[in-house]
This record gives sequence, C-alpha cells and structure tokens, in this order.
Amino acid sequence: MQRSRLKAAALSAALSLTLVCGGAPAFAEKHGCAGALTRLGRGPAVASAKEVLGRQTHSYGQEVLRNLSKYIELGNIGVVLRNGRVSPDFHWVDVGGGAGVAAIQSFVFEDAEDLGHRQRYPGWEITGRHRATVISFEDLFQSTFLNDMVGLPGNLAITHGFIERAREQLVARGQFKYLTGRLFEDIPPGEIGQADLITDIFGAFSYSANKFEILERMVRLLKPGGRISIYTLRPVIETRDPRGHVLAETLSFYLQTHPIPGVTMTGQWLSVRPEEGTLQGIIDLKERLTFDHAEHEVLPYRFYYRAKP
Repeated sequence: MQRSRLKAAALSAALSLTLVCGGAPAFAEKHGCAGALTRLGRGPAVASAKEVLGRQTHSYGQEVLRNLSKYIELGNIGVVLRNGRVSPDFHWVDVGGGAGVAAIQSFVFEDAEDLGHRQRYPGWEITGRHRATVISFEDLFQSTFLNDMVGLPGNLAITHGFIERAREQLVARGQFKYLTGRLFEDIPPGEIGQADLITDIFGAFSYSANKFEILERMVRLLKPGGRISIYTLRPVIETRDPRGHVLAETLSFYLQTHPIPGVTMTGQWLSVRPEEGTLQGIIDLKERLTFDHAEHEVLPYRFYYRAKP
C-alpha cells in the first residue's frame, strides 16, 4: 500500500511540476519553457517524491483547483457571470482552465458569496443555464492529483464527488465541454464556439511567446458585446530612447503610451471589451512587438519583446 501511494505521489508530483511551466513537456518545448522543467524537478536534482510534494502541493492546488471565488477575484467577472448564468445563450470559454473546477462550480453557485456560504454543504443542484468550454493542454481532470487535492482549504466545494458528478450531468445536458491535448491556438474556432466571456487566469497568454496572436484569436471568438478577462504574468517590452538606450517597460505601461481602444491593463489584469478599432489595434501591436527571449530561472517567468521604433 505504501509503495503504491509513493508511486502515485511521484506521478502526481511530475504532473504538478510540468504545470508550473504551463502544462506538459510538449507545451513547454513549444513555448520555450523546456529548460525550466529540469531545473524545477524533472531532472535528477529532485531527492524524492515526498520532497517534491512538500514544495509543490500548494502551487499545484492553486493552478489546477483554483475555485470560482478566485476567478471572480482575479478576473473581476462576478457580475457578468451572475447575469449570464441564467441564459442558455451565454457561453463562457476558460482558456488554461485546469481541471475545470471554477467553470463547473459556476453551474451550482451564483457567485463567490454563495460559494463561501454553501461550500461545506453536501447537497447541491445545477441551476445555471449557461454553457462553458474549458481548454486545458493536460487532461487534468483525469489526473491522480485531482483526487489527492480534493478537500484543500478554499476548495471544499469539490468534496463528495461533486466535480465528477456535476460534470457528468453537464456533459449529458450539452452545457459543458472539456477540450484537452491541444494548444488554444491549434483548436479550430468552430470547435470552441463564439463566446460571451473568455477568461485566462495564468493560462495560455501567460506561458506563450505568441501572446498577441492569442489575444487576437480571443477577440475574434467573442460575440458582439462580449469581454475578455486575463490575469497574467507581466511581459517586458524593451523600447529604446532617442540615444538608443534600452528602456524596460511592462505591458501595462506600454499600453498606456500606446493605447488600444477597448483594451485596459492594470497591474496583472488585462481586460478587453472590443469596440471599433480594437481588433486592428491588437494586430498592429502584434506587428510592432517581436518576441526576443524568456527567462525561466526564477518564478514568475519573464518574457521579453522588442518594440519597433
């Protein structure tokens, strides 16, 4: 029994380490994180599975099982979700949504306050009429770690098999879709569908060098009146002064000096509410900024882009 537990722990730990770099090794290699995986534990430097678990359990729980309350807090989507969940036409697309915990909870709990009050209550029913599509490169729902993490503080609403049973019901009703095994950029738009709300909480936008291609794709997926909410790492935009000296700016600062209609960024929160000129502005931004390199030695990872004069 002890041996099987340790084996499961080792597999789970390996999965958690790959997640820190945005998903699986293939994802990491495509987006320039491959070197970080060895440094973070896939190489011989790791002493034991137990040691890895001790260091990584908290971060893995935050990434995979971040609940609806955290989405509302980081993405500022409480009002739009509460209003949208009553309509069968409302479609929420969560990019890099891990095991889909937050999306599934949105069908049972009206908002963060409701989740806080009822997360210990074993009885529940699906009341949301909306649809949700979760995109995750790894099939984290099937991971052994998902079971290990059930009952984490702040995620008590996933106890009693809640996530598994709710997902089965939602899939049967045609309200929930889980797309895995492919990058967001590689999934045909028709398979994802048009969205009223797109969220990305430390998902594809954070860990891809093709950030502005991803942002353009998100805008094209939105229905009229839809919105995008991204909580991300802070990309560094390298610009030069008239003398040619390099100036390092964050994306939020760069957008202040090079504004795009309908796009705002405060700290790590990027919000897009498309209006006339938004799509073209993002296309222009993609052409102005060229990916230069990424630093993975310490967290959070830093992506550097060079701005054309």
